[in-house]
Amino acid sequence: MATVKYDDLLGGFEWVSASPDESTKAYVSLETGTVYWDGPEGGDEVLPEDLDDTSRYAPIPHKAELDLGSRLPVRFADERLPHRYDDVRAIFRSKGAYGRFKSLLMAERALDDWYAYHDTAVKAALTEWAADNGLNVVFRDDAVQG
Repeated sequence: MATVKYDDLLGGFEWVSASPDESTKAYVSLETGTVYWDGPEGGDEVLPEDLDDTSRYAPIPHKAELDLGSRLPVRFADERLPHRYDDVRAIFRSKGAYGRFKSLLMAERALDDWYAYHDTAVKAALTEWAADNGLNVVFRDDAVQG
């Protein structure tokens, strides 16, 4: 089982998820745990020629594939701000949602709680995805301890 550094995996995930048209891609080597970034505006200069070989490389998913898109703020509201649940659902029915959501969170003094909730959800989803792909995730704290 190859080991991938969480920070590398997260960086690849953020690279992939930043592109709404899915033009950026990132892959993890199932043999070495190395993350490769690819896209029209940059990425790694030298990429393996066989990145499309799914027996050797796992394409890192977009946030929507891990249910970490616009439904995550709605789940947050349901769990942490139930009195604003309907407002958050309405916010995410139109463009510019994240700006309005952030304003709502600031008014509720819940912005730090949202960031922690988001980070925890991303970490759990990426760790599960990695395990499903035969990868062991190592976190910075793990590296220090052992």
